[in-house]
Amino acid sequence: MRGVIPHDNQHCVVGCGDIETAHHIFRSFPFYAALWGHIRTWLGIATAEPLCLSDHFYQFVYSAGGSRTIRSFMQLIWLCCVWILWNERNSRVFENRDYTVYQLVEKVKLHSFWWMKATNISIRHNFHMWWSSPFVCLGIG
Repeated sequence: MRGVIPHDNQHCVVGCGDIETAHHIFRSFPFYAALWGHIRTWLGIATAEPLCLSDHFYQFVYSAGGSRTIRSFMQLIWLCCVWILWNERNSRVFENRDYTVYQLVEKVKLHSFWWMKATNISIRHNFHMWWSSPFVCLGIG
């Protein structure tokens, strides 16, 4: 009645039959894992795909270079992806609504733009420029 999932129901909400874990949601389920590839393409970075979630975070953050500004930006993008995936998962469970991976990519781009605009007044570019070249918008690309 309140939309609480019973404790004994631990299977993936998408219906693949696997047990739902953080690793499954954010890394191993093919639909959700596809988001990471699209985000890497958007950013123009290449990384290997470590299985461990903490290793994935570390490698993603350091994949675009070692400066503090770039690492901070990459942390923001990683956390934004996790936030979007978690919200998509909850939309499936509680609202019976699902999104395409392309819609999720657009949400990551939009949310990251809003977050950066809220904390970085030096971004003078519009969303279209952010959509195509976020590093240029930040003056680090």
